[in-house]
Amino acid sequence: MACTSKILVLLVPMFLSLIAEPHLVNGDAALINTVCSKTTSPNYCHLCFNWYKRSAQENLIALGRTSIDCANFQCSVVAGTFFHFKTRTWAARGAEEVCSVMFHSANKAVTNALVGWQDGHYIDASNQILVALKLGHDCLDKISSYNPPSFLSDRIYTFMGLCEASYGVLQQLPASSL
Repeated sequence: MACTSKILVLLVPMFLSLIAEPHLVNGDAALINTVCSKTTSPNYCHLCFNWYKRSAQENLIALGRTSIDCANFQCSVVAGTFFHFKTRTWAARGAEEVCSVMFHSANKAVTNALVGWQDGHYIDASNQILVALKLGHDCLDKISSYNPPSFLSDRIYTFMGLCEASYGVLQQLPASSL
C-alpha cells in the first residue's frame, strides 16, 4: 500500500501537467503559431516573438506581456524618429509635432496596458493597446498629406501592426487571472 501511494504521488502531478490548460503550457512554435493565427496581424505577431527569443519558453499569459513589450519598443522607435527628424516646411513640422505628442500619449497607453496586464486585467490592457493603435492611425492621417519619408511611414505602420498583434494576443487571455 505504501508503495502504491508513492507511485500515485509521482504519477498524479505528471498526469495533471498533461491535461493543463493551454494558457499554462510553456510556449513553443506550435503555441506561437496558434496564438498568432488568431490575430489580425499574424506577420507582426511572429515578428514580435522572433524579436524576443524568451517567447519560445513562455505560456500564453506571458506572451501577452511580450506583445506589449513589442508595441512599447516600436512606440519608442517612432517617438525617437520624430525627435531626430525634422522636415523643411513649417506645415509638415507642425504635423510632426502633433504626431510627437500623439506618440507620447501612445506610450502612456502602452504603459497603461502593461499595468493592466500586471494586474490581470487583460481586457483593460487590450483596450489601452487599441488607444495606442488609434493614436498611430491619427498620426499617420495627420502627416500623410505632407508626403512623409517612407522610413517614417514604415515605422508607424510597424507600430500599428504590432499593436494589432498585441491586441489579438491579449484578447486570447482568460478574462481573469485569479
